[in-house]
Amino acid sequence: MSNQKKQISIKPIETILPMANTNHADVMEEHHQLSESISLQKKELATIQEQQQMRIEEANNQIKEARNQWETEKQKWIEEAQQQGFQKGYEDGNQEAYQQYENKLKEANHIIDIAKEDYHQTLEKHTESIVEISMSVANKVLQQALKEQPSYIMELVTAALEDVKAQPCITIIIHPDYYGEVHSHQEELQRLVGDETKLSIHADALVQPTDCIIRHPHGQVETSIDTQLEKIREALMEYVMEDVQ
Repeated sequence: MSNQKKQISIKPIETILPMANTNHADVMEEHHQLSESISLQKKELATIQEQQQMRIEEANNQIKEARNQWETEKQKWIEEAQQQGFQKGYEDGNQEAYQQYENKLKEANHIIDIAKEDYHQTLEKHTESIVEISMSVANKVLQQALKEQPSYIMELVTAALEDVKAQPCITIIIHPDYYGEVHSHQEELQRLVGDETKLSIHADALVQPTDCIIRHPHGQVETSIDTQLEKIREALMEYVMEDVQ
């Protein structure tokens, strides 16, 4: 059984969720709190890992001690049986020593199983906590970016158009608040889809401000900030769980 420690690696949140160009005090405070929370969670995970390693080492020592004790008891019963000339005494003594050894092994293995279970349960809890805090901040940052930089909606539109460029006609449907921003880039969007595609832009108050719908003859593509958040969630899970087994 290897005693090598597995290192827990948690990347800085800035590598996953760059701050938007905003001076909004609430978002900055949330970002600061997030960084502190992740730092604390990282320290707690390291402590849990150390405690788990100690419990496993203790169990391994018990296994070693039980093995040595069994060998000692076994030898003692062999000698006594030989001296007394009773085969049954040897067999009974050997069986008793072996049973004690088995009990020690079961106890030690139980300690190892409990240590691993506690470790992974606690790790899962801390991981969920880190991700949920991060997602809360990510949502506020993206929402604020959209308010202060309407051009951000263009990133959603162009990303969605990449999947439907080879269509004869395409309709972009967005919330009225961002119609002017998208319409001002119509020539750029037309170049993106190609001159052979008929491109139109419609405003619809029923569409969420954070959403964009791309309709074409064979269906539609929907993209939104929620889509971006899901990508961030996946990245967070990958980074937070990196190197953790």
